Amino acid sequence: MLGTMHFGRFLAAWFKDWIALVNLLGSIVFLFWATFWPPSQEQAKQGLLALCVICFVIGSYRIWAKEHQRVRDLTGKTRIEAIEDLNLRISNIGELVCERREN
Repeated sequence: MLGTMHFGRFLAAWFKDWIALVNLLGSIVFLFWATFWPPSQEQAKQGLLALCVICFVIGSYRIWAKEHQRVRDLTGKTRIEAIEDLNLRISNIGELVCERREN
């Protein structure tokens, strides 16, 4: 379940990454500019909205890349590989417990 703690961590990650923060602020500024003081042409407005989306995606990708790299640095594996290894270890432990109960 996605709780407020996870969203809080996401926001904290935004503020830790300067480039992500700049992209966040840039997307907000461009969003308000395009919404409240629209350019004279519809194409310019849509272009600015697209720029907002691009800034948001780039900032989010940078956060994801940092977290992904942190997992790889700590485990030497991707998150999926680490989870698969944990599942394998848990199933091995379960098998050992069952064998000991049988004996």
